[in-house]
Amino acid sequence: MTGAPHRLTLPALAVTAGGGVLVALHRYAWSSSEGRMGTRAGWWLLRTFYANGPALVAVCLAALAIGALTGLLVPRTLPALGITVGATALLFAAVHWLMPYLWPSVTEVNDFGDGYAGEFSGIEVTHGMVTSTGAHVPTPYCAADITDRCERLYERHGGTGLFSSYHPEAHFWPLQLTTSAVLLLVTALLTAASFVVLRCRTG
Repeated sequence: MTGAPHRLTLPALAVTAGGGVLVALHRYAWSSSEGRMGTRAGWWLLRTFYANGPALVAVCLAALAIGALTGLLVPRTLPALGITVGATALLFAAVHWLMPYLWPSVTEVNDFGDGYAGEFSGIEVTHGMVTSTGAHVPTPYCAADITDRCERLYERHGGTGLFSSYHPEAHFWPLQLTTSAVLLLVTALLTAASFVVLRCRTG
């Protein structure tokens, strides 16, 4: 029992150090392409967002904790590995879905011709149409290829503009830190569960 914490501490330190180096390298390479047309991936893209901040390290630590708990519960290596990969994927999907709601978004209203604010510059939470009463409603479906026809359709439904609630680039670090906090909380709970299981088995 006394050596159990160290068996998780050393891998956790290795994951943290290795993940931190990868994040630093990716962020350096990504930042170096600033201002170059067509070469820099948007900060809001899934692969860029997680590779550029501590959330990636937190995901790796959560995967380690899942693996440790699964290894204690499932004696066979291949099934344990499969469960660990599947559980990590499910956790990542759940946290990614939750991420936009961990920090207050901003809401902007545009004219019909300008489209939705933040559509290609941030993480969108929701969008729709603003009516003459100020209500926010779903945008009526329009299959027309001509923008004017869609605008007339929106106006017939009482629309005056389009709204979008989204996260601009200024929200990168708040989103990173809140997402990391959620993942580290899950990691702590999984680690505690592992020690409970281990204590029950060793008496």
